[in-house]
Amino acid sequence: MAGISQFPIEISEDESDLETEDAALVELREDLLDCLDGIQSTGTVAFSESRMSFVNPGLVIGDTLIPLPLVSRDTEILKSMCRLAPFGKGDETVVDTSVRKTWELDYKGSFFKPHKDSEKAPGMIGTLVICLPSKHEGGSVHLPHAGKKYDFDTDKTSEFGLTALSWFSDVTHEIKPLVSGYRLVLT
Repeated sequence: MAGISQFPIEISEDESDLETEDAALVELREDLLDCLDGIQSTGTVAFSESRMSFVNPGLVIGDTLIPLPLVSRDTEILKSMCRLAPFGKGDETVVDTSVRKTWELDYKGSFFKPHKDSEKAPGMIGTLVICLPSKHEGGSVHLPHAGKKYDFDTDKTSEFGLTALSWFSDVTHEIKPLVSGYRLVLT
């Protein structure tokens, strides 16, 4: 094979050989890191886009049609059918309101501390979040990755707009606290 030694690796107790081998491994490691750092990719690790015109999804909860944009009177209907939202912690799925304070319907004060998504299905590579029309302030999504910061404000178009966000599963992200209103998302 090209570039790979065909000779067996020799093991010696001579310390000078070990120093030479260690220096060769250090140099190889540095060369490999230089090559990896030099990889140029196209695209980004996260994306956000808002739309002001779209087909209303016809959200039905139980037997109740919930009109969008979401209004206060309908939030209680939604909340009565929700439970505290769990999250993946290693191989477990847990509820811990000090890490993630949210229902299926986000409400004032909701947040999710910095975390990476756990694989919810074999081969999962990313997360897709769709924010439905529901006026709110706060609840922005922050994603620091590879020296760059991505900040997605879902509240700017929340009253009548729809926002889609996506990112790779291994990207640490955080949902900042909701200040007012209700942030209604599909994940």
